Amino acid sequence: MKRYARTVAAGHEMPPQMAVQIVEMLEAEGISRSTVLSGTGIRPLLLDRDDTFIPYNQMVALITRALALAPFQGLGLAVGASETISSWGMLGYTMMSCATYREAFFTGLKFHRAASGMMGLSAHEEDDRICLAMDEPVELGPALPFAVEEMVAGIVTVLRSLVGQHMQVLELQVSYPAPEYAERYHAVLGCPVRFDQSRNALWFRSPDDTALPHANPVSARICRKLVEEMLDRHSSEENLVREVRRILMRAPGQIPDMEAVARELGISSRSLRRRLGQFDSSFRSLADDVRKQLAIAYLRDSSMSLEHIASLLGYTEVTNFRRAFKQWTGKPPSEFRGSLRLV
Repeated sequence: MKRYARTVAAGHEMPPQMAVQIVEMLEAEGISRSTVLSGTGIRPLLLDRDDTFIPYNQMVALITRALALAPFQGLGLAVGASETISSWGMLGYTMMSCATYREAFFTGLKFHRAASGMMGLSAHEEDDRICLAMDEPVELGPALPFAVEEMVAGIVTVLRSLVGQHMQVLELQVSYPAPEYAERYHAVLGCPVRFDQSRNALWFRSPDDTALPHANPVSARICRKLVEEMLDRHSSEENLVREVRRILMRAPGQIPDMEAVARELGISSRSLRRRLGQFDSSFRSLADDVRKQLAIAYLRDSSMSLEHIASLLGYTEVTNFRRAFKQWTGKPPSEFRGSLRLV
């Protein structure tokens, strides 16, 4: 049995393609972009850029909101089934330029982080079958079915566009109960589906050496290099951002300023500002994101007063905290806490 490396979105962030597809699908149903994005923390301008990554917590918020707004069931399947080779960006063009179906399959697996799925992937091959096992990089909660649906529907749709009937799906196993729209799984995937299983996994007939019609070794080499550069750049960005977040989260109630964080990183505050700016980020946005996460946790898991929470987050006036929290979530903190009690 051959095993292949696990791939997962680095730092629990992902490219914006899926967010764009969700927004556009709901816009087609008459729901405005601003309505879909409200309270998610995702700025509309980010959806127009292909050089940015969206944090998982914001994607989970977007998915949760989209599921509530969608006038139909099976949104994840619909999003995945709408994907094309170009939906996968540079990775899609890399796969299309490969010499064979097998090469394209394993290129997609290796560089999965460059596409827009939320699940981690690992593969193992048994005789003439291959299993793609999917796992959660972070706890996705009620967004898990969407994440699995989007990934399997997207993979199957894109591979079919590459090789047609040479791609045979054998079975899907998922860890959650059958939804009301379970029949749509078979309609999209064309294979048996087993719910309430111990894992999430998609089984294929092993990819063969069928030649691809648009094979081009020069294009494949160039596209692969661009994908690698994009992932390397994001890895460098994520290392710095992750370290800043770690320092900010380490002592809740005593969120350090930029000078203190820079000092711990062994660089000047000016260098920290410049390096974050190179990655279209800023110390203020990172600090605000940490404050938002902590504020939600305090409101959800404690009975602390708003004044106490505001003080822990570094606000001298509770009115400033209320204003900031409403900008983050679309609700004042008292209303947010009240909605949690109703659940």
